[in-house]
Amino acid sequence: MFKILLAIAGFFLFVWYYLFRRSRRRMYELAAKIPGPLDWPLIGAIHIGIGRGPTEIFNYLFQYMHTLRSPIRAWFGHLLVILIDEPEHLAVILNSQDCLKKSYVYRFVGFEKGLFNAPPELWRVLRKQLNTSFSNAATKSFVPVFNEKSDNLVSNLRHHVGRGQFDFLAIAGEYSLSTSSVNALGLDLDNDQSDYKKRYLENGEKMFTLKFTRIYKAWLHPQSIYKWTASYREEMRRLKFFQNMSRNIFETRKRMRLTNPESFSAAERDEDNVRRPQLFIERLEKMYFESKTTDDEGVIENLDTFLFASNDTTASLVSTTLLLLAMYQDVQERLFQEIRDTLPNDFIEYEDLAKLTYLDMVLKETMRLIPVVAVVARENEKEIQIGEYTIPANTQIVVPIIKVHRDKNIWGERADEFDPENFSPENCAKRHPYAFIPFSGGIRNCVGIKYAYVSLKIALIKLIKSYKFSTTLKLCDLEAVFGEMLKVLLVVMGILVCTWYYFFRRSRRRLYELAAKIPGPFDWPLIGSIHIGIGRGPTTILPYFLQFLHVVPTPMRAWFGPLLMVVIDNPEHVALILNSQDCVKRSYVYRFLGFEKGLFNAPPDLWRKQRKLLNPSFSNAVVKRFVPTFNAKADKLAESLLALAGTGQFNMVEKAGEYTVSTTMVNSLGLDLDEDNSDYKKRYLENADKMQTLKFTRIYKAWLHPEFIYKLTPSYREEMKRVKMFQEMSRKTLELRKAARLEKSIQKCNIYRDEDNVRHVPLFIDRLEAIASESDFFDEECIIENLDTVIFASNDTSACAISTALLLLAMHPDVQERLYQEVIDAAPNDYIDYEDLAKLVYLEMVIKESMRLLPVVPVFARECEKEIQVGEYTIPAGAQIMIPTIKVHRDRKIWGDRSEEFDPENFSPENCAKRHPFAFLPFTGGVRSCTGAKYAYISLKIVLAKLVKRYRLSTELRLADLKFHASIVMRIGNGYMISIERRDGKKAW
Repeated sequence: MFKILLAIAGFFLFVWYYLFRRSRRRMYELAAKIPGPLDWPLIGAIHIGIGRGPTEIFNYLFQYMHTLRSPIRAWFGHLLVILIDEPEHLAVILNSQDCLKKSYVYRFVGFEKGLFNAPPELWRVLRKQLNTSFSNAATKSFVPVFNEKSDNLVSNLRHHVGRGQFDFLAIAGEYSLSTSSVNALGLDLDNDQSDYKKRYLENGEKMFTLKFTRIYKAWLHPQSIYKWTASYREEMRRLKFFQNMSRNIFETRKRMRLTNPESFSAAERDEDNVRRPQLFIERLEKMYFESKTTDDEGVIENLDTFLFASNDTTASLVSTTLLLLAMYQDVQERLFQEIRDTLPNDFIEYEDLAKLTYLDMVLKETMRLIPVVAVVARENEKEIQIGEYTIPANTQIVVPIIKVHRDKNIWGERADEFDPENFSPENCAKRHPYAFIPFSGGIRNCVGIKYAYVSLKIALIKLIKSYKFSTTLKLCDLEAVFGEMLKVLLVVMGILVCTWYYFFRRSRRRLYELAAKIPGPFDWPLIGSIHIGIGRGPTTILPYFLQFLHVVPTPMRAWFGPLLMVVIDNPEHVALILNSQDCVKRSYVYRFLGFEKGLFNAPPDLWRKQRKLLNPSFSNAVVKRFVPTFNAKADKLAESLLALAGTGQFNMVEKAGEYTVSTTMVNSLGLDLDEDNSDYKKRYLENADKMQTLKFTRIYKAWLHPEFIYKLTPSYREEMKRVKMFQEMSRKTLELRKAARLEKSIQKCNIYRDEDNVRHVPLFIDRLEAIASESDFFDEECIIENLDTVIFASNDTSACAISTALLLLAMHPDVQERLYQEVIDAAPNDYIDYEDLAKLVYLEMVIKESMRLLPVVPVFARECEKEIQVGEYTIPAGAQIMIPTIKVHRDRKIWGDRSEEFDPENFSPENCAKRHPFAFLPFTGGVRSCTGAKYAYISLKIVLAKLVKRYRLSTELRLADLKFHASIVMRIGNGYMISIERRDGKKAW
């Protein structure tokens, strides 16, 4: 019997389906000509939603859309859906009076008496009457509210500063809900002490998810089926909550208007009898009471539409924009500069917004790359021609905004990347206007565009002006979806890692026990404090640390993965560390610098041997012999600056670099690069600068420490390219030396006499060659790496030290003038003798104060090979001990309340006598101090004396303006910008 009934039912279903298709024959004929995926009988393409959630269905459709060109056909049950993404086609659809009807699926969103979702006839009436609520005048009147609520938003973020990552969306939601409720209802929810805002936002999010889930799961479309689901019951419960606020406010105002209409007429003018702009609810009330164009449900649904739409879109846009700015620090910095330069005042006027052109570009690029509304849809009431295809009447036309906004045919190969330059005037002029439709477009575009833009801009201006944002997320990480197999593999890997980590920690139990007693920040499992380097580059990492200059304890512990870092800055403790034979080893991170057979970075055993043999190369007698070279090259530098006198500011470090590399080459190798007509010096300096940045970046980004990971990065390839350039330069240096030896008969012995029988101390390379010939541990690689160490280290540190001292003198004319007087009194002759240097007492004070305030090396580190007691704490063996020179040099307990100001009197004899000798560490200190300190001081004194004697220095920079660029040495990111004038009054050549 059951089989017979089933057969009959099947027969009638078949007949109904045949007649149904026949009645829509025209639709099927036209649809068949449009390309699209395989459609199953009866259900069409509904199967793509089975087993997929909102994220999966979105990613699937997004990938599929990239494989076909517009238009694309798909059947969802009996509904014909056409996807259109060509801008020319979109302009036709969105500007057609026959495509004003919202798609069938919008009925599940609700609010069908509201402006957003009303049928065309009602929409035309509502749009005409509500347009004034979003006019320029109305929007301008909301500016004080946007300012006030944005200030509240800024204040609410303060407790998140420096406390790691958080989800900004919820906070942005409170801001947008507060502004919407004031502007729509005159209701300030910030005065509500309950958790109403929080519950409203949670309710809105859940409602949105429920409605979207029903849209893409087509089997839930029939109301008779959906009413039986748990989703329906939850939606009804949340809808009731949602409508309560609007309904209660409107009912209260309606009763008041009926009982006391005069009070409402009076409320439409301010105390000066000036007509004020209407709230949104007031405009709806006029439609309700006067024109009778809406009813109770219409008022409620329009209010809810305004609150729901403006809240969700604004919150998402603010959050998305900040997330992208956090990912792209260069864009954030440029935007900050525009805001700071354009809007100095706290209150943002409506007229100010037009001045922020880059902000406009950033906002639009955000809405292009990650549109708040990824898809919009219409239903055409008549046939419409699109290119070669005719779209049949009653088709659901879907516009995938996200695909249009990422179409590589429109936006280029970098369409999936964030680049505000996409909206520069010249790029906008090249594109079709419908290539960018963040708020839909055409006749039924979003009525609240101006409102949204003004709200967004004011909030973003105040946030960017107040905070710097960062994130560990990358654009490619968003919406990542893992397969089941990958999940299993991750679980297995997790178990293995946990097992290894347990035994690893157990083997270092003593290290962890001692470390736990040392104070320090919160360390994440496995990674420790690695997260502080994420999202920070060379220009941001040092300022981040400097903000903690006067607040961190000493000693302080921090874990970088498995590495224990202990920061020590107390001079007594520093002396213990630096004078200990158990702390001679360089820290683990120094291995990324290379030169491990050179004196700078050699392991302790090799260092001890080399230091003993190379010490004579930096004795007083040897350094004294370099004075003629320092004089000659300083004169050369002074002469090269003549052309810049009186011409405005220039970056001194480039000129200083040429001086230092020239003196180093002559004093180390006997090679005079000033006689080389090639661009060797320039290329050498550029290469050294890039190399330093690459190496330092790897040091503080601990996830790049493993070699197998680093080799996969562009930084590794760049470093190898520059290492190769360095090696080629070293080979050229040796070739030049060989040629010079043949030409000038340079001697190779330790001490020799020239043709006038004058006794000479050998060059550094002479000493290296002599050691290599006399010892079995000193090979050719040791020679090369020691040469590279001396050239690399002395060049960069001296160039920065010279440039820093000159910049500080330019900032402080009184100090400069006193120094000038000392120089002309103590060293009146052009040539500065070795004996003259001891007379230049104030010059030495200036140099030392310069190196105190802006040390060339802001941090250095050692690894202790045995446990060492520092005060009440025991530092475990294997700990990386970091000594932050910049913190020691600016410690207020040592240098007083003016520790961050420039004052050479800090180094007067009486002040020096009061301090611990390890309170000043310009060239480190202790057992493994810099062997070239004397050399550096003499070079610095001679060149500074000559330059101050010849030029008057000035600069537009101030100490507070300086931005630091962290590298192996600390550089000034603004540049060492100085202006010079000749003291003899002559003009530049």
